[in-house]
Amino acid sequence: MRIRLQLGEALQDQLRLGDTDGRLQLEVAADATPSQVLQQIGAVNREKTLLVIVNGSNVPPSQRDSQRLAEGDEMLILPPLKGG
Repeated sequence: MRIRLQLGEALQDQLRLGDTDGRLQLEVAADATPSQVLQQIGAVNREKTLLVIVNGSNVPPSQRDSQRLAEGDEMLILPPLKGG
């Protein structure tokens, strides 16, 4: 199945995925989870610190192995925010 994936700019630069806006269509296994998508794109080591949003709702690390994605879902992945 296909989902729409968008990466934050810093993460896009690190992973080198997507178009200039960090957007891409990604083919994933049926009933894939956000954790599986993170593994598929190579963001495994950063998994606990990334902000993951699916269809506008935050998916905390404790739910990333159990929430199932569906065809056409939109997943946004952002690196940790830093402030000063």
